[in-house]
Amino acid sequence: MIRKVISLFVLFIACIVPLFINPFVRDIYNRPRALLMYVSCLLMAVLYLLKLKKTKLDNTIEDYILLIYLSIVIISTLFSVNIYQSLAGGEFREEGLAALLCYFFIYFIVSRYYIFEEKHIKYLLTSALIVSIYAIVQYFGIDPLKVKSHLTGAVSTMGNRNFLGSYLTLIMPISMFLFIRSRKIIYFILSGIFFMALLCSYTRGAWIAFLACMILFVYLVYKHKLSYRRYLGLIVLFFIIGIAFNITDNNQTLVRARSIGKDIAKTFDSSSSSESLGSGRIYIWKNALRLIPDRPILGSGPDTFGIVFMRKFDGLKSKTYDNNGKPFEVEVYIDKAHNEYLQIAVTNGVPAAIIYISFIVLIIVKTNKYMDHNALVIPVSAAVISYCVQAFFNISVVSVAPLFWVFIGLSENFIRKEYKH
Repeated sequence: MIRKVISLFVLFIACIVPLFINPFVRDIYNRPRALLMYVSCLLMAVLYLLKLKKTKLDNTIEDYILLIYLSIVIISTLFSVNIYQSLAGGEFREEGLAALLCYFFIYFIVSRYYIFEEKHIKYLLTSALIVSIYAIVQYFGIDPLKVKSHLTGAVSTMGNRNFLGSYLTLIMPISMFLFIRSRKIIYFILSGIFFMALLCSYTRGAWIAFLACMILFVYLVYKHKLSYRRYLGLIVLFFIIGIAFNITDNNQTLVRARSIGKDIAKTFDSSSSSESLGSGRIYIWKNALRLIPDRPILGSGPDTFGIVFMRKFDGLKSKTYDNNGKPFEVEVYIDKAHNEYLQIAVTNGVPAAIIYISFIVLIIVKTNKYMDHNALVIPVSAAVISYCVQAFFNISVVSVAPLFWVFIGLSENFIRKEYKH
């Protein structure tokens, strides 16, 4: 009974947190979701301490690695350039030690006590469907909640097109696999809707992750003898949607997709400036690397990237307009590295980044060995890999990261059950 209640809390985090918005506060996305996550984790912790603390843990090497990572993060917080911000998180980010502890606890609970039921997939996909439909109608001018960003592309309930993209990279492998495996047309339709929402996000990092996912599925279909015809059906569907979307978008989708290759080429061209490439990411990455030697072991403290970056470097310049329509430039406050791995290296130290990457790699390698024993490991592992690809271009946020840690824990959960058998 207790494990079922805990499973409901996990489902709440996975399905409700990405949808929750509080329009009556300044930060309508991150702060309300962080609070929901804190309360859910606190209640799960109470249930664990009351009923489950005496159960045998059966710790794995991944658990010990994550424990080492957590220890470094805590020490990094104690030596932070701003301890309060490292504890609570920066404004509009909420990814301090408190949030990180929740992520780790979510993994701990899901990997051991979560009880999977097939109907949970339906709840997750229903939540994703709401996010995706909102993204699509918002892109075409219908925005009942009035949350549209000034950037091109939909944001849906995520508050930023990049976060929408990272969320969809976690969801799409699930619907794709379910169609390939079950042949149910509903999963075919859902995959098309999710892909349409991904295009609406205009997030190039997520597009790259999607391409990586499609390539990964070639390997998965071959290795596990899945239906290649249904996979080809998905490819045709995505191609048709992509062509139609590009036509309605006056070829801007194709232009943005091509800009990925152009930006990469310019990055290696010594004769061209790379400061503004990748929406300014090259500028941020180059200077973020220069921050690492300042505090290489423990970093500046969780969620303090903006403090040390703006203290040492200028922000990017962004063009805006005054009330008379006259353009002028303003400095952009840069509070994230726009690369999760580089973010960890700067804020928590190089050892923490190495340990975190090692943890993720071990989880992925381990799940690959158990895919033949439990087919559900396949889409979950694909989702984790897709997220990790887009994380190279994006940031971690409380709108998406809890779901990622649910998936990490779910991978371990499936493996533990098979191992016991």
